[in-house]
Amino acid sequence: MDGLEQYLAGAGSDGPARRDFDAHLARCEACRAELREFQAVSGLFTNLRPAEPVEPPPGFYFRLRARLGSAPAPFSFWPFFSLEPAFGKRLAFASLMILGVLGTYLISQDSYMISPPNPETVMAIESNETDRETMLLTLTSYEP
Repeated sequence: MDGLEQYLAGAGSDGPARRDFDAHLARCEACRAELREFQAVSGLFTNLRPAEPVEPPPGFYFRLRARLGSAPAPFSFWPFFSLEPAFGKRLAFASLMILGVLGTYLISQDSYMISPPNPETVMAIESNETDRETMLLTLTSYEP
């Protein structure tokens, strides 16, 4: 199965590898069937090939170049940025201003601010200490 394509292409047409391949084909029906299928498909592809090379008609490339040169370019808004540098600068400035205003608004909201720690957090931080008096002092001096 591995060497069927090379066999059809005629690679290694003489030598011990070719003789071994022919001997295997003589005794293996599955490989012979596969070889027949390969040959049938190969014949289909050779039928698709034209008898002589196809050349474009005279003037084809000239007409193609003329048609492509006269076709209108599709609309794009990107040239406005390169042709109008003032517009591009204004747009960038407006975008940065909107970003600054939104950022300021979000930061000023109470829900985004960091809240002071609660007693459970203080106890969790101080849980490594074994001294009870230090823990008691920490809890009594806690102010929310």
